[in-house]
Amino acid sequence: ADPGKVGIVEVPTDAAFASYLVRLRPTGTGDLAPYYFFYHLSSDAYQAFARGATSGATRGSLSAKVMTSVRLVMPPATLQRTFADAVTPMRTLIQSLLGTNAALRGSLHLLLPRLISGEVDVDDLDIPTGGAVP
Repeated sequence: ADPGKVGIVEVPTDAAFASYLVRLRPTGTGDLAPYYFFYHLSSDAYQAFARGATSGATRGSLSAKVMTSVRLVMPPATLQRTFADAVTPMRTLIQSLLGTNAALRGSLHLLLPRLISGEVDVDDLDIPTGGAVP
C-alpha cells in the first residue's frame, strides 16, 4: 500500500518478512555501495518514477519487475566510497538516536502509569518546575 517506500538494513537482523517487501540486490554492477543505492532509491527522480508506475485501482502496487526496470548510473567506486564515508557517520548517529528514542519511549510507557496512579512518589524530588507547580 506504499509503493516506492525504501528501507535499508543497518543493524543485525535475523529475519524480515512481509508480503509487500521486495529485496533488491543489484547484479552485474561491480561494487555498489549500499548507501549510494539506498539514496538512489530514495531520490526524487526514482520516487517520481515509482509513483508514476504504480498500478491498482484500490491499493497501489509496484512489481519487482517494474522497480528494477530503471537504469542506475554508476559513479566510480572511489566516488561511491567518498559518499559512503560522508554519509556513514550521519547514519550511525541516526541509528543511535533511534535506539535512544526507543529506550526513552519504553521508560515513558513504564513510568507514566505509575506516576499518574501515585505508585511512584515524586514529592521529595528536587526537580525545577519553573514555577509551574506550587
